[in-house]
Amino acid sequence: MSTHRMVRPPPLHLRFDNRYSHPALRRTEPRCPTLTCTPTFSRVYTFSWRAPVILVSSLNVLRYLNSYISAFNDFHVDKHLGFSELAILSYVTAIIYITLCTVELFGSVVNLVP
Repeated sequence: MSTHRMVRPPPLHLRFDNRYSHPALRRTEPRCPTLTCTPTFSRVYTFSWRAPVILVSSLNVLRYLNSYISAFNDFHVDKHLGFSELAILSYVTAIIYITLCTVELFGSVVNLVP
């Protein structure tokens, strides 16, 4: 084994803090001269996202329900034609879609309650 010991360097002595710019380069006047202007991100956060979330989750419920019906119809067709492996796959797909539909429906109902 090597007997090298790591030697810690001495601490740095900086004239200016690295977190802020050089004092001569800092602005003395505020960026926003009036107190009425708000940053863009605070406007986005004050916007109520409840209505768009409910709309998108409702559309997803309809999409997953349509996919569930289609997969269940495929299950019946595959079972009738004797393709048991495809019938099992269609049945599992239908179960996944109805589970997703239930989760989205629960999410949209929870968002409706204030």
